[in-house]
Amino acid sequence: MTFKASVSAACPGEEVVFKVENMPTGGIYLWNFGDGSFSNKPNPEHTFTKPGNYQVMLSMSAAGVGTIHNKPSSDIISIHEAPKASFNAQKQDFEGHIPSVHFENRSNGAKQYHWDFGDGSTSSVAHPDHIYKKKGVYPVKLQVTSEKGCMDIYEREVRIENDYNLDAPAKFAPTNAETFMPEALRTLGVKFHLMVYTADGQLVYETSDATKPWTGRMNNRGEVLAKGDYVWVVDVRERIHLDETYTGKVTLDR
Repeated sequence: MTFKASVSAACPGEEVVFKVENMPTGGIYLWNFGDGSFSNKPNPEHTFTKPGNYQVMLSMSAAGVGTIHNKPSSDIISIHEAPKASFNAQKQDFEGHIPSVHFENRSNGAKQYHWDFGDGSTSSVAHPDHIYKKKGVYPVKLQVTSEKGCMDIYEREVRIENDYNLDAPAKFAPTNAETFMPEALRTLGVKFHLMVYTADGQLVYETSDATKPWTGRMNNRGEVLAKGDYVWVVDVRERIHLDETYTGKVTLDR
C-alpha cells in the first residue's frame, strides 16, 4: 500500500491532494495529516494552515479483513512560512505643495510587492509615494510574495479631502499685469509642456519654460484675447510618480 501527495511543498492555505495507489475496493481509510486533522475519504484534499514539516499517516483495512495497515508518507510535506502584508499611509506635502501619500511598507517575509492605489495606478516599489488628483475614498491593496511564492494581501482605505491640479489659478487679469502658470510648475523643477486652448480647441499658447507664463495673448504677442474660459493641458514628463497629464480651465478676465 502506497500513497502520494500532489506536492511535497506548499504555502499555507494551498490545497494538497492525497491519492492511494492500487486502492482496494471497499477499503476503510483513516488519514492523519499530522496537524490535528483527520479524514476517512479514500483520496482526500487537505489544506495546511500553519508552516512546518508534516508526515502524513494512512491507516487502512480492506473490506472484510480485520487487519489494519499503517503507512507513513514517504515524503515529508513542507509548508512554507507565509509573508505578512501590512502598510501605513501617511499624507504629506511635496515641494510645490503637491499633496502626496507616502506608503510605508511594514510587510514581513516578502520579496516582491504589488500596489493597487485604487485609482487605476499600480506600483512595484517597496515604499512608494502616490499623488491622488481627485478627492474621494480609495481602497489601497498591497499584495506581497515571498521567495517561495507564497502570497498575502492587505487592504485599507485612504481618504483624500481635496482635488489637486498643480495649484493652477482659476482666473487671471492680463490688464493688471497678471499671468497664468500653474504654481507647482514654478517650484518643482520638472520637465513639462503646457498648452492653452480656446473653448473651441484653438491652440493659443504653449511652453516648456516655467519662467515664461501665458500673458493672455496669442503666443504672448499682440492684444489680449477675449474674456472667457480657456482650457489648459500640462504633460509632466519627469519623476515616475508625476509622469501624467493634468487639465483644467482658467478664466481670462480684464
